[in-house]
Amino acid sequence: MSVIVAAHDISGAGRCSLTTALAVLPAMGHTCYPLPTAVLSHQTGIPGYSFLNLTDHMPGYINGLNRLNLSVDMIYTGFLGCGKQPEILSGFIKEHGGALVVVDPVMGDNGALYDCFDNGKYQLRAKA
Repeated sequence: MSVIVAAHDISGAGRCSLTTALAVLPAMGHTCYPLPTAVLSHQTGIPGYSFLNLTDHMPGYINGLNRLNLSVDMIYTGFLGCGKQPEILSGFIKEHGGALVVVDPVMGDNGALYDCFDNGKYQLRAKA
């Protein structure tokens, strides 16, 4: 059984994100520890979603995971909500150097960048 840390958003409606990883990975026989990056009311492909950025909470969350002395086999990253999150995760990845790293590189749909990002840059834009 593998230990997987999944850094991803929690999406209230939709069939992806951390909510799916937490169901699918254990069903496949793995232990999955969530590392939430954001909470969304629903997927970004549906207009009018609410977005809660969890960047400021990630270092404390990672410290809590590290105190468990886990032997992490894989780190899976999904939706990242702002430009600081890859930097935070890179530190966690370095701490667990033997872990396989799987990165979901898609930050948009149908050729368009998610609307929470601005001008092709990986940073959060204020929602109206």
